[in-house]
Amino acid sequence: MLEKFIKLKTSIRIFLEVLLSSEGQREFRNKSLPTIQEEDWALVEGTCIIIRIFAKATEVLSGERYPTFIYAMPMMRKIKSHLRNKEMFSRDSEDGDVKQLYQKYGRTTFISSVIRKLNVIRTGLLSEYLSRFRGLTIEIMWTSMLDPRLRTLKHLSLMEREEAKAILIKEVEEVILLEEEPKMSNPTETSTTMVSGVFDIFDSPVRTETQETNDEDFLTQKHVLNQISARREVENYLDHTMIVSPKVNSLTWWRENNSRFPHIAVLARKWLCVTATSTPSERVFSDCGLGLTAKRSRLNGYILRDQVMIRRNAGCVNITQNDIETFFSRKKKS
Repeated sequence: MLEKFIKLKTSIRIFLEVLLSSEGQREFRNKSLPTIQEEDWALVEGTCIIIRIFAKATEVLSGERYPTFIYAMPMMRKIKSHLRNKEMFSRDSEDGDVKQLYQKYGRTTFISSVIRKLNVIRTGLLSEYLSRFRGLTIEIMWTSMLDPRLRTLKHLSLMEREEAKAILIKEVEEVILLEEEPKMSNPTETSTTMVSGVFDIFDSPVRTETQETNDEDFLTQKHVLNQISARREVENYLDHTMIVSPKVNSLTWWRENNSRFPHIAVLARKWLCVTATSTPSERVFSDCGLGLTAKRSRLNGYILRDQVMIRRNAGCVNITQNDIETFFSRKKKS
């Protein structure tokens, strides 16, 4: 909104000049609006520099054709780093927008006052940010590693990276353990267990201390082997020699590399489908509102569902207008 306001700067200034004229007073019945000084315009432009990162983060996290949840933590760390930058409005800044701000207002008498006010805005936003997101822990941040382009977690500290890696290894161990469990129980064993639970007619098996010790040793050995297997897979996944282009689609990459990292791929399928915001579902509600209007109140619910489905997915499957007309003509006949 502020950027659009700045784009209309010339029009707004002309309108305010007309409003103050005698003709403007007659046309608008002596209405008055506060005047906007150059210092105010400089403050608005500087504020846009501070909050533009929020607009970019909102745009990225509101996507629906790529994983978004895994980007939430890197984006939030980027926002915190941006707000903590005390040199944001330094004259030596490399930021193009800051340079442009100084080119326009650098020689004015009010530039120092504007910079002080902008730093107050920046610190206020930082304080509000820290109070809202103080509960974030590494238990969530590790999921960003499931995107092969983010697996090094360069937005985290070295200690946080090690903690995230340990959590990933533990999650892979659990996946391996679940794969080793029998997928179906033996019907005979099930019936035996059911009968013995009602009638105490079977002899209780006698286990020696040697058998119990052997079982414990086997479980311990199995746990160690799972740990080694999980660590090896994670180490191979995090290998710095494996280069992944930032332009690669993470979903496509996992489809092609599923066999290389089978257990991490299970976690990727679990977490990459999580959305960071409710924007995708809200877009569907909006499409429903556009389709079901007062003049189409008798529209069948199933037809509305099909229309929304086509609208949301036509681009993915290359559906043409002719295909849509053919579909609904057949639907009408049936």
